[in-house]
Amino acid sequence: MLWDFYHHNNIAVLERIYHIRHELFMNTHVFRLIQEVLQGLEEAWLENLTNTLCYKQTHVKLERGLQLVKEYQEELDTMIHLQEVVSSHRGNEIMKALTVLTAVSTPLTALGALWGMNFKYMPELEWKYSYLIALLFIIFTTGGMYLYMRVKGWTGDLLRVKKKKSFFKSN
Repeated sequence: MLWDFYHHNNIAVLERIYHIRHELFMNTHVFRLIQEVLQGLEEAWLENLTNTLCYKQTHVKLERGLQLVKEYQEELDTMIHLQEVVSSHRGNEIMKALTVLTAVSTPLTALGALWGMNFKYMPELEWKYSYLIALLFIIFTTGGMYLYMRVKGWTGDLLRVKKKKSFFKSN
């Protein structure tokens, strides 16, 4: 299960974890019922019962079973928490990528919308190098926006290739 979680971290593994967690819950319920029966027997025949070998073996096995179930539940809770952390990280990476894409493409969109309005008086349309100036302006504003974000560290791992065996891969 742990290696499946590492190599194939997806919804099927999470569903399997929750299925096993449910089975542990059911086993805990059975152990608790057995424990109640033993406690009832202790109340009824305290002196005679607690000294028998069968009672002592059953009591030790019950305690060991309850301890194992508790440890398995803690491991599964840790795996579920790790899955939540990984999912949150992936969601944050997606939001960061969309934010950077939006911020970089905003100057392109705004300038394209402005020049696409077909106003009657747009003196820059008559200039000899207006197309080149507009193109350079768009390139520099977009590049400047990207460089600003890169210097600030906001692009982070967006352009780096993730390791195949990483928990935080984006595929």
